[in-house]
Amino acid sequence: MTDTIDTIENDESKKQKELSQPIIKKYSRRLVIVTGDKGGVGKSTFARGLVQTYLDAQQRFIGFDADSSNSQLSRFYGQYCRIEPIDIFKNGTIDQFFDRMKTMVNPEPDEDGNTPHPESLFLLELPPQSRRILQKFVQQMNFLETAENDYDIRVTMVVVISRVSDSINQLIDLYTGVWTKKLEKSSQQ
Repeated sequence: MTDTIDTIENDESKKQKELSQPIIKKYSRRLVIVTGDKGGVGKSTFARGLVQTYLDAQQRFIGFDADSSNSQLSRFYGQYCRIEPIDIFKNGTIDQFFDRMKTMVNPEPDEDGNTPHPESLFLLELPPQSRRILQKFVQQMNFLETAENDYDIRVTMVVVISRVSDSINQLIDLYTGVWTKKLEKSSQQ
């Protein structure tokens, strides 16, 4: 015969259990950035596949095509969904990008008083040779912190690489440059 033993947890042990659990923040919005510094590694192919997945799932999203020399998102999907061109090589573009996202996340009523549906999913395809600009956005302009704190946006970076050493080295450089600053900030808090 088996006896059951009831244990009574006191409030203190419950609090300690709760504190030991990882805190998982839920975001109401997401920005997916497709990058990879070398040309021809498959950034546009990946981005197009992601757009097609969103369309097949009937998921609302806004695409930003920053690859002006090979604007496949606009060319292949511009008539089926909302794809906006963006020139990331111009000064002030990141501010304009955030301003644009802000109006999409918190839309103002139009002249008839109708408020457009707020957007929550964004895709940004970056062109080749944009690693330095991306690092500048993240490091000097606090891109990730601004997205998280001001807009409740989770940023997902997809780095498309090939098996050549230059591609791998660029990934390592991007990772150490982008995330080192974020880790330093979180350790200071």
